[in-house]
Amino acid sequence: MPFKVYEYFVPKSAGLEIANYADVRDLGPIGDFIGGTTVAFLTAASTVFLLATIIMQRKEIKISQRNIEELVKQTEASVNQAAEARKESQITNETMKKQQFETTFFNMVTLHQNIVGKLQYEDKKGNEVIESSRSALRDDYYEIANSSFKKLYVTDDYDEIVDLIAYLQLCKFPDVKSIEKNNKTEVLQAFNELDFRDVIKFSEGNKIIREFFKDVISKPNEDFISDAYHNFDVKYDSVLGSYFNSITTIIKFLRDSQYEIEDRINNKQDNKIYREIFFSQFAPNEIMVIYYYAKYRPSNEWLLEELKAYNLFYPRLVETLYLFCAVDRSNIEELSK
Repeated sequence: MPFKVYEYFVPKSAGLEIANYADVRDLGPIGDFIGGTTVAFLTAASTVFLLATIIMQRKEIKISQRNIEELVKQTEASVNQAAEARKESQITNETMKKQQFETTFFNMVTLHQNIVGKLQYEDKKGNEVIESSRSALRDDYYEIANSSFKKLYVTDDYDEIVDLIAYLQLCKFPDVKSIEKNNKTEVLQAFNELDFRDVIKFSEGNKIIREFFKDVISKPNEDFISDAYHNFDVKYDSVLGSYFNSITTIIKFLRDSQYEIEDRINNKQDNKIYREIFFSQFAPNEIMVIYYYAKYRPSNEWLLEELKAYNLFYPRLVETLYLFCAVDRSNIEELSK
């Protein structure tokens, strides 16, 4: 560039040389020319470089944006995978909990069956013991009711007792055949030993028998039933204690499980199958004995209420097995609501 400038100002034909300039000031125009052209060139170059830099930065920003988008997608995928993993883990945990619950439940049912199989009282075994205990409760009730009923007549109506003995002799009832009606000791002894259940069929012709049927059988006295259950409990507690404990333990286990709790909260019956399985283990006479245990044993009010769950227990009670028909029917109808 300087040489071209030099040629412009000092043509060869002029035969002049740069040394002919008087001083540096004579080079001013040349400097101005060089400075002017160089600044323009550098400005243009700076602009080009700036544009190139901007373009490169844009490309880098786009690349960064793509990287960020990829990273976001990967993060979302990771989050989804983590959520799926949590869900699968939760399902697995719930499945394992359900399996644990069911294993425990069926083990408890098996243990209960073993307890029933090992029951023994006198010459009775297994379920026979439970049926025997039901009969014993009935007999205890009639013994208490008989005794209370007879005391009223022994105290106030001896003549009616004599009439009863005479009537039964006419009916040819064997237990009083040889009784001397004039012998008060024999009459009272026969009356006290009489089981009114054996003479109910003769009620049409005698007032005492009709009143016994009305006061003791037709309308059982719940106080007498409670007293009878107390006697029953004393007699059979050592035999049936583990049996009843097993039943209440299983019922509490089901009641306190998360599955029945969820059903109660949501008013559903999704998990009633376990109670159905449990109650299906009981023979009809067992169901009745469990009812009397819940109804008449002190501090079992919670069990009476708990047996209402899913409305599975009380509908299984067979009316032909009621020991105290009118009272049982009324109580069970109330509990079935």
